[in-house]
Amino acid sequence: MRKHIAGAVALALLLAASGQAAGGRITGVLASVEGHAAPTLLQITAQDREEQQVRTDPNTHYVKWITHQPWQQDTRTNTAALVAGRCVDVQLRSGDASIATIVRISDEPSGSIYDPCKARR
Repeated sequence: MRKHIAGAVALALLLAASGQAAGGRITGVLASVEGHAAPTLLQITAQDREEQQVRTDPNTHYVKWITHQPWQQDTRTNTAALVAGRCVDVQLRSGDASIATIVRISDEPSGSIYDPCKARR
């Protein structure tokens, strides 16, 4: 019985820690992109339907968000893929939580079986 309780407590602590680690990320639907030559402000509608703003800078990296096979797809992309309505996963900078370090951009059609934001739309 003690082993079961200890296992349950360990699992609860693990889940709590993973929830805190996810605090440096925003996943949602891209509502708008602002900036002239390069995007400098991303407006994202997150899971709770709350709009969140994230800034980018020259050190921000952009990658294709691969959600299904073939896993060996080319992950290179650029700011041209930032289009309103696309699903994005933004990893925030640890020193400044309002600036994106990595922006993962899904190219899956809205509402498709592989759309990572299907439940958020």
